[in-house]
Amino acid sequence: MQRKLYVIGIGPGDPELLTLKAVRILNEVQCIVVPKGRQEGVSMALSIISSVIDISGKEIVEAHFPMKKTVADGPAAKDELLDQKWAEAAEAVLARTSKGISTAFITLGDPSIYSTYFYIHRLLLDSDPELEIYFVPGVSSINSAACAAGISLGLGSDRIAVLPGNYPADLEQMLSEFATLVMMKPRSGFGKLLDAVEKSGAGDSLVCVENIGMKGQKITRGAKNMREDEPGYFSVLIATHDKE
Repeated sequence: MQRKLYVIGIGPGDPELLTLKAVRILNEVQCIVVPKGRQEGVSMALSIISSVIDISGKEIVEAHFPMKKTVADGPAAKDELLDQKWAEAAEAVLARTSKGISTAFITLGDPSIYSTYFYIHRLLLDSDPELEIYFVPGVSSINSAACAAGISLGLGSDRIAVLPGNYPADLEQMLSEFATLVMMKPRSGFGKLLDAVEKSGAGDSLVCVENIGMKGQKITRGAKNMREDEPGYFSVLIATHDKE
């Protein structure tokens, strides 16, 4: 009996950005595990695929991944609530794959970039080393935001850096060292971020894309225009310097 799990990136929000491979596998599997940030909330990932995939005959398993920051803010972090929820999600997956039920775990964007899935990856392999896990790449919010704004992330020998929402203290220095700095999901200290960007000389080039590929997508250009209206959670900011 084969035990398989497909980890599928479904893009940032626009259902038309699902790859042909993602659509084919989602149509074929018997069970789809969908992550959501709130226990009582609706899975955004499920709402995206529902407009493309007929899910009426499939088992849908909701996995709660709390939107909670930890000290380490990664798989190695120790937090009782997160550990519990990750264990529950892994158990839900294994309960299906151990019976030979073809299962897919869907994740926004691409599974290799800040994906919720990797919080349970090691748990799955430790519990079932023979589990076959296949990854299907998806369009990330990073390149989707750049395309929406019509800008280049890098040319020639340009250096590109990607930062999560908890921006480092040396942000100003990083802005000077990289031709492009992509800043994900702003969480706090947005005013200080804008100060650093403007001081680096990239203020006019700063672009913020909110709700990429979703209803209410918004593009704001220039740090000065972002002072009064702080972007929401699903935002990507891109600061660039002149590319030669």
